[in-house]
Amino acid sequence: MPGLPSLAIIIPVYNAAQFIEETLNILAQVLQNNPEIEIILIDDGSSDDTLKLMQPYADIFHIIALEKNMGKGFAVKSGMLASKAQIRLFTDADLPYGLKSINRFYYEIDFRKYDIAVGTRNQYSCNYEESLTIIRKLSTRIFRFLSTHFLLTAVDDTQCGIKAFNGEIADILFDKISVSGFAFDVELLYLSYKLNLDVKRIPVVFYGNALTTISILKTTLNMIKDILLLPINYYVTHKYGSTHELEKLSDNLCRKKRALENFAAYEHYPIDKTGIDCHKSRHQETSVQHPA
Repeated sequence: MPGLPSLAIIIPVYNAAQFIEETLNILAQVLQNNPEIEIILIDDGSSDDTLKLMQPYADIFHIIALEKNMGKGFAVKSGMLASKAQIRLFTDADLPYGLKSINRFYYEIDFRKYDIAVGTRNQYSCNYEESLTIIRKLSTRIFRFLSTHFLLTAVDDTQCGIKAFNGEIADILFDKISVSGFAFDVELLYLSYKLNLDVKRIPVVFYGNALTTISILKTTLNMIKDILLLPINYYVTHKYGSTHELEKLSDNLCRKKRALENFAAYEHYPIDKTGIDCHKSRHQETSVQHPA
């Protein structure tokens, strides 16, 4: 696909005025060193000065401003479908997984031909749960148990905030999903496995913190409701299409043989290996809000 961006980095943003300028400066440097990358920022109806702070960067970033808060799933979907990049990745606004990790996600899809690459915080030493309150830790574990034991036994961390997609696959999946809140990750993965897509799990280090101002109880209950509806939407209401249509779609999706793993010899890194990364002290002190 000549002329199209090789990679889109898609970032949903909500009430991030406290730290978004630092993120924007980092992304501007990334774009300067890697002009073939597209960066899409979606302001999810922020009530603070987030959008105002983002506007000066409109000449170099693709900025989508939602009139009201629609939820992280809706924001990510808007960015994914607005892009034509060959590989599309979303991550969180405070860049909690760093930038160099993006190279690994790109490699798995570009070179090894996986359809999707998802981060997992459970297979690597990271500090994700260290900053969780007791209530949030409990709600996180309940949601994880329900989603991984009853729907997605092959994925142990559905909610990791960094995932990448082949562009064609992104168009198919994000056109079909409807969950607008945090449980959209589960819907994406649920549909991916129903379509027999190749999903690669990649261990990541979480450099941020898990502080948030969302209502934990309300959000968790909404997420549980959303994931319990997934089998009903798939098998009963056929929200994603008839069984025959989905089987045909699965058969038609290209199955390319993956190359042997050789990350060290891979040279087509989307993020300059000598460029800036963002493992900064701010992650230890910033309370991050995310779309509901």
